[in-house]
Amino acid sequence: MQPVGTADEKAMLARLNGVPALLILMVLILIGTAWRLGFGEFKGEEGRRAIAAREMISSGDGVVPTVWGEPYLNKPPGYPWAVAASSIVTGEVNPLAVRIPAYLSFVGLAIVMFFLGRRWGGNEGGLLTSFLFVSSIEMQKKAMIGETDLMLTLGIAVYALGMLDREWKVRHLFLACGGLLIAGFAKGPAALPFVAGLILCRFLRDGYSLRGLVFSVGPPLFMGASLGLWYLLVQNRLAEIDVLSYWQSETLRNRKGEAALFSPRHMLEFALGSVLGMIPAVLVLLEPKRWLSSWREKHWSKASILASLGIPSLIFFFWPDTQPRYLLPLMPILCFWAGTYLVSCQEGLGIRIFSFLLRTVLCLGAVGVFYEVWWGAYEAVVTLSAAWGITAWSLATLGIALIPENHCRVLSAGALSRILLLLFSVSVIQLVWIVPIRTAETPAGDFAGWVEEQVPESETVWVAVEDHWNELATIQRSLRGRSLAPEEEAGGWILEEVPDNRSQDSWRLKNKWVSLKPWTQEGSK
Repeated sequence: MQPVGTADEKAMLARLNGVPALLILMVLILIGTAWRLGFGEFKGEEGRRAIAAREMISSGDGVVPTVWGEPYLNKPPGYPWAVAASSIVTGEVNPLAVRIPAYLSFVGLAIVMFFLGRRWGGNEGGLLTSFLFVSSIEMQKKAMIGETDLMLTLGIAVYALGMLDREWKVRHLFLACGGLLIAGFAKGPAALPFVAGLILCRFLRDGYSLRGLVFSVGPPLFMGASLGLWYLLVQNRLAEIDVLSYWQSETLRNRKGEAALFSPRHMLEFALGSVLGMIPAVLVLLEPKRWLSSWREKHWSKASILASLGIPSLIFFFWPDTQPRYLLPLMPILCFWAGTYLVSCQEGLGIRIFSFLLRTVLCLGAVGVFYEVWWGAYEAVVTLSAAWGITAWSLATLGIALIPENHCRVLSAGALSRILLLLFSVSVIQLVWIVPIRTAETPAGDFAGWVEEQVPESETVWVAVEDHWNELATIQRSLRGRSLAPEEEAGGWILEEVPDNRSQDSWRLKNKWVSLKPWTQEGSK
């Protein structure tokens, strides 16, 4: 019998063992996510993004975003720019156009995280790092909703790609500057806590040097200068508004009223939401001692690792009225630490505990779904083909959860392989079944049709309705804020709130009734 090869050759074969399978699973998740982009109406804050992009295209003004003709300066214009660009492909600003930038950020993150993890764990480490990210249900949800979170996360990931390398090179400086340019124009100063964590992480590892100081301080200054230039352009256009004070109040605002800095309820909700949103990468926290010891062998100190994760976590943890999604840019960093650690330590106690919990939950879930399909709420499945598809998913999930580990090989370790296959199973049911059912109803489309039937394309609708951005963004007509109506205005239509009224000339939007009537300055005709 011939020897298998040298120790280095054996190590290379071990690293390549899981590459094809992981790559296939990742590509399937990315394709499934893309397939569902156009499902459903606007949700969350998508309506605001759609309106801002639509008016940006109509006015030709890419400097000052507007919503119904009024300046909208809550965030920099990065995302409206991206939506306007994607509308060239879709032909109009619709839900698909609003979500394409978020999805492309999702794909970009998968690529960036491969290269990030590859530096320390080879090809298997890179793909495992990337898979931990794309298999997260929270990340998949964010990829299918047109929000700024994933664009900010992409910027931080590119910045980390430049900062976490072993050496200071010019290309790392360009990567870091490019990443913070994306992050800055996506969400402004929200990137700074993550920047501070990564800078401190690098200096704790390598110490202080003039070259390191330039490479660390340069990208944040570049981001600040770029945003400052945009600020000057906006301020020059809107001399009547103190833009800087507006941004300060927006950053420091508390939407739920004045809250104490140390709010136990906020801390608990924030901590639980953040941990759940970062599954599966957060599983490494089940065995922190082995994780930190493993990374210390790669010359990363415990303090440097904890700095990259702890600084942004603590800032948002103690900040009143923050939401768990504010920590999403931490996900690439956590996946980097987790993925490259798991390559060398795939059979730890924490991994087995997480595997057991995940198997238990999914076994119960698969049995419950099977029962609901055939003996419960069958009508929720919609079609017979969907029923058989969900049945196949249930059986496959039970098989993965129950068969011996030596038959569940994706990587060289059975416990971790089982986790990855079960996470892929969760992604399948999320993308193939849950998303279409949740997005089947179209109340906003019905409302938009009601408005468009009455209002000719050439006329303006003056809006005097608060909130309901998503329903209003669906209307393919020129919308303007009621307060902008000129004194000499003598035409158009007005959409306004009315008391409870079930007449034919009114429409119910969730908790309020609205009417649409021809309008002049003297009132409704």
